[in-house]
Amino acid sequence: MALETSFIRRVVLLSAFASAAMMTMPAAAQVPSPALLIACWGNGAGSLQIADPAMMKVVVSVPLGSLRPHGIAVSPNGKVAYVTLGDVAMGQRAGASDEIPEDYISVIDLVARKELRRVVIGPGSWPFSIVLVRGKLYYTAEGYGLVGRYDPVRNQIDQMIGTGQIRSHSLAVSKDGEHIFIANGYSDNVSTIGLWDVPASQRVPGLAHLDTDLIPRWFASTIPVGHEPEGIALSPDDKEAWVLGRGDGSLSIIDVATNKILRTLDLKMKEPFRLAFSADGKRVLIVSHRDTNVLMFDAVARKEIKRIHIGSEIVYQGIIAPDGSHAFVSVVGDDRVAVIDMNTLEVTGSISTSAQPAAMAWAASDRM
Repeated sequence: MALETSFIRRVVLLSAFASAAMMTMPAAAQVPSPALLIACWGNGAGSLQIADPAMMKVVVSVPLGSLRPHGIAVSPNGKVAYVTLGDVAMGQRAGASDEIPEDYISVIDLVARKELRRVVIGPGSWPFSIVLVRGKLYYTAEGYGLVGRYDPVRNQIDQMIGTGQIRSHSLAVSKDGEHIFIANGYSDNVSTIGLWDVPASQRVPGLAHLDTDLIPRWFASTIPVGHEPEGIALSPDDKEAWVLGRGDGSLSIIDVATNKILRTLDLKMKEPFRLAFSADGKRVLIVSHRDTNVLMFDAVARKEIKRIHIGSEIVYQGIIAPDGSHAFVSVVGDDRVAVIDMNTLEVTGSISTSAQPAAMAWAASDRM
């Protein structure tokens, strides 16, 4: 009986010790929801860093190799991210004989925290902006002067539309997928691409299906804007396209229905670079690549609310949280993301990154 009691006591003690050990073991990093996704690059390596905005720290980093990550798009369920990867040496090569590597769209499983596959865009294509609309990914291929469309379900590029312009860089697409705007940095204009219907007079009797099913229904035109347009965004109601002139500090506001400029403003800002609307469409955050302040703008009154000091003039992008509580600004020079309280419009903290932060996006899923 004593032996049996001793054995039971040892089993209980060992079980308690094992339970305590399991409690002290570090758990695998989990992706928070919502998560702030940050494309980073430094020391010849790119990564997608995933931050918890509440804890203000990076919790997961997914390596992306030697190509520089640019734009980020996220699936509606928040489980998959798409990141454009381009050659950092494009346009700076010694000669035509140099080998030009492929450029890609990286498909990343955010739940498993790993890269699933890469979609080949082409050597020297330099994909940049990327937007997910109605299940299709629209992206700019700056090196080719076009906007392409990738179908994740079929895993194939199903459309490419040439702009005929120089440095087709940033992209905005309406929620119905029928209006596409591209900022052409070295052409001082915006390409506007929309759907058109084949006129009845041009339809072939008995072959009407060719007009609607096989012939591309896109037409493209251009709208002159400020010098070196770069940042572009659609208002949440898809009624206006806002374009920043990096070269002259301008803001051009375009009416989507008519493709006419409603207003052009002087932001009095060095190299305005990127802009983002709040979810309610009332505020716009504008960041500069050569200014130590970011600008909070009243989208309705069309006027400045406040300039917020960030502390570094090399800023890449700013985004506003879906709930409107905070804004986040990637400060390239300091390897951090500045956090702004949207009520006080003051910097209240920062998220440190292991490399230079650039593009950002939101991912939200209840099952991460």
